[in-house]
Amino acid sequence: MESFIMNMYRCINREVFQFGFLVRSYEKGDFDEEISSLGGEKHVIFIDEKDFFLTRLMKRFFDIYKLLKKRTDYRVVHIHTSSANKAIELIAAWLAGCKIRIVHAHNTETKRSKLHKRLRFLLRFFSTHRLACGTEAGKWVFGPLFLTINNAQVIPNAIDIRPFIFNPGTRELVKEELSLDGNFVVGHIGRFSETKNHMFLLNIFYELTKLRDDAVLVLIGSGPLEKMVKEKAFSMGLEKKVLFLGVRPDINRLLMAMDCFVLPSLYEGLPVVLVEAQASGLKAVVSDRVTKEAAITDNIKYIPLEEAPEQWANVIHNMTKDKASLNDRSDMKESLSLSGYNMNEQVKEIEKIYTKA
Repeated sequence: MESFIMNMYRCINREVFQFGFLVRSYEKGDFDEEISSLGGEKHVIFIDEKDFFLTRLMKRFFDIYKLLKKRTDYRVVHIHTSSANKAIELIAAWLAGCKIRIVHAHNTETKRSKLHKRLRFLLRFFSTHRLACGTEAGKWVFGPLFLTINNAQVIPNAIDIRPFIFNPGTRELVKEELSLDGNFVVGHIGRFSETKNHMFLLNIFYELTKLRDDAVLVLIGSGPLEKMVKEKAFSMGLEKKVLFLGVRPDINRLLMAMDCFVLPSLYEGLPVVLVEAQASGLKAVVSDRVTKEAAITDNIKYIPLEEAPEQWANVIHNMTKDKASLNDRSDMKESLSLSGYNMNEQVKEIEKIYTKA
């Protein structure tokens, strides 16, 4: 979600629309400096996870309500979510008199699925506009009749395509920077969380090293499970073959250095990183829990999550045998634009909604 929000913010007409970002921690965020440089603000609603659930809920409600009553220049609330747990923010915005209240669906499942299904009517009732990154995400968040709901619309997880167009010179430069010359580079971008399934990814990579001794795994991102993943990589004897790069601002360059992108997620909406990987002409192997709407090009191979790591490794190996194709990728700009994944076009649809405020 964060990638989509920032892509949208970079491309929107900031002379007309400005953003305030609501966060739950005082810790420095990955995009704080960029947000400030673009004229945005950050508002912290601090939530102490040690408090009782009802206490946390009421604090979120009253803090958001007071902020919106005080800052009457915030005339639009745009909530990006995958479950009904954000209904409290929506109700606060409604009571504060916020004219445009958007719920934007970004996933096809959540941990508390039964509770979500019971409460998602709140998202429909208190929102004025219902958006989704894809049809399946819309059905999950708003219900099976998503496309028949008033003011419902699919806004794909679009990107600014231009920086991702493959450049062989950049590929060579990044591989040199990372000391990966001569290596087969498997890449993954994502928060270190249960959803992204990093432990299974390590099992896949371990099997791949049996097929390719030159294989290296590059992990980009941060998160609560990062330490655990590092410990598992070490215990498997992979510490010299797995690179942890943290959060990086040059995702477009790093994708060019990769030979295959792997995404074994437990569930996803329509992941921005998969759009970016395809924009770079990169081959990708992903779990069948990722929506088929993400297959914008022919470079994606879906594998059932129940398949053994050995099977995943075999597919990766067989997909990438042609060394020439790894260094000479197709320009995907036209394909992505025609499929609606050009953010410079999609942001116009967002601006139309914002203008109604």
